[in-house]
This record gives sequence, structure tokens and C-alpha cells, in this order.
Amino acid sequence: MRYLRLSKRTEPPNAARNPNEVVLYADDTGAINLVDYNDNTEPVGAGTGTIALLRPYARVGSAPDGVAVAPDGTVWTANQGGSSASHVHSDGTVVTVPVGGEGSSSPLSVVVSDSGIVYVACSGDGTVNTIVDEAEDTIIMLDPSASPQVVALDPDGETVWVARFDSTVSRISGGVVTDSVVLDGSLNLNWVAVAPDGTVYVTASDSNVYTITNVGDPTITPIYVGQPVGVAVAADGVAWVTTNNNTLASIEGETVTNYPVGASPEGVAVAPDGKVWVANSSDGTVSVFNPITETTETLIGLGYASNFWGVAVAQDGTPYVTELNSGIVFTPALVPYNDLA
Repeated sequence: MRYLRLSKRTEPPNAARNPNEVVLYADDTGAINLVDYNDNTEPVGAGTGTIALLRPYARVGSAPDGVAVAPDGTVWTANQGGSSASHVHSDGTVVTVPVGGEGSSSPLSVVVSDSGIVYVACSGDGTVNTIVDEAEDTIIMLDPSASPQVVALDPDGETVWVARFDSTVSRISGGVVTDSVVLDGSLNLNWVAVAPDGTVYVTASDSNVYTITNVGDPTITPIYVGQPVGVAVAADGVAWVTTNNNTLASIEGETVTNYPVGASPEGVAVAPDGKVWVANSSDGTVSVFNPITETTETLIGLGYASNFWGVAVAQDGTPYVTELNSGIVFTPALVPYNDLA
């Protein structure tokens, strides 16, 4: 895997760098030059054409964490630092809606149902909030110690699943909690996703990913992955899991295969074309994994992006990535070399 890094310099960067980096830098004429540390070469030529980078799409609320694409193609974020959720319209207009009860609600995750109801998991006050017509509609109270982390949409398009820090996965339908499954032990459940066949996948603090089937009389199966974080399930039923080992793991049945990605991967989403998008929280990159070729592309954030967290992909294939520090949602763009000078 190769890394691309921008350097705003007028001379070659220090060659004592990561040997897996390719560095672009602008000289004093504004031309873009390249240093390939894999070969330890000198700068080669001036660049022309375009390069794919992550560019700011919209500034939302404070510390955006989770992100979701609504059926109409607009974007929602859960703003961890602002006790709010933001709605980014297609014209770039941003509407921010307060969520949660009193105090800091710490919204971490957001999903949008097929009918347009927005669900926001608030870890700070133990609630899941619904938003209708850009106004808070219902506060669904869980146990105050539940600390809901992530909400995920069921294949039926309306039911929502919630991963909680109290060893519990809950199902919400019609604005109320209809079922809860409690896993053995004192587990922090970090992330949840639901497969097309209804199998629930949840990542846990004991290094397992648990599958849950037949919720009424649940069958719970642990699959050891190793420090799992985020999870998403593809249309073919393969689960994709980010881990604190800087890998993206695939789960097929009970077979786990790991692939390297960026540093400290968090959010993960599967695009309509089957590629898996991963937000890396420590190195300012987003990884794009192709399951067919088993290769990874790496996109870097333009400017000050360093802490990518959540990722969602629209039906047209456009990905959206939240960056925690800047309060900005990023999306890939083909950037002319001259724009990097």
C-alpha cells in the first residue's frame, strides 16, 4: 500500500521519510513535483492533470462523528461536540437540529429510514432521538447507563438497531424499543450492522464480533476478530470490520481475513459497486478496498483534515466522510495539480 502526502514546500521535503510515501510538493514556480521514497529518487518533473483527493463538502456542527445519506441523497451528521445533528442539503445549505435532553447528549451516530425519519444515538444521555422535518420529534429513553453508540437500519428500511455500552443490542420499531438482546459479560458494544438476511453483527470490547439471529429466541455466536471497531455488511452478506490493529477484516461465515488499511480505522461503509470505504482516524487518510482485486487505494485529506471518523456512501456512489476536528464533511474530488500549489 502506498501513501500520498501533500507538502506545501518550495524545496524537496526531507528524504528521511516513510519509504511507502509518495510526496507532492509545490516549487516556487507553482509547479507540482514528486518524490517517491520507495525508490529514494530525486523530484521528478512538474505535474499536470488531476489527482483524487478529499475536499471539504460542508461545514456542519461541532465534532461530527456518524454520517448517513438520506433516501433523497442529502447528508446527515451526528455532532458529538454540539449535542446536535446537521442536515446538508444538495444546494449546500446546512440546518442543525439540537438533539437529546438536558446537558451534553454526545450524539455519535445517525441513520435515516426509507420514509425519511432520522434516528440519532446519543451516548451522553442514553437516548435515541428521532427527527422529522428538521425538528426533534421523539426522544426514546433507554437506560441512562446504556450509552448508545451506533444506530443501524434493518433491511426493512424502517426498523433500527442500537449497539449499547451495557452489553445490549436493542431493536426500535414504531418509535419504541420492541426487543433487546443482552450478551454475556460486561461488554461495551461499539458498532452494529444488519445483513440482508437479518443477521445482526455487533462489535464488542472482548475482541469478538457477535452475530445474532432469531431475536425472539436468539442464537448468539462470537467470532474472534481482534479489537474490532466498526462494521458494515455488503449485499452479498460479507461483513467488513475495522480493527485497532490497522486492518479491515472480512467475515464470511466464520472465516476472518485481514487486510491492511490506514492508521486507527473507525467508520466503514460498503459502496454500491462493492468497494469498502474506511475512515482512518490517525493519519488523515481514507482507504478504499476493492474485494475483487484485494487492493487498497488511499485518499488523503486536502489541507487540515487529520481525524476522519464516519463514512457513508450514497446510492450514486458518492462517499461522505466526517472529520472530527474541523467540523467538516469531506468528499473525493479530482483536484488540478495547480490547485495544490
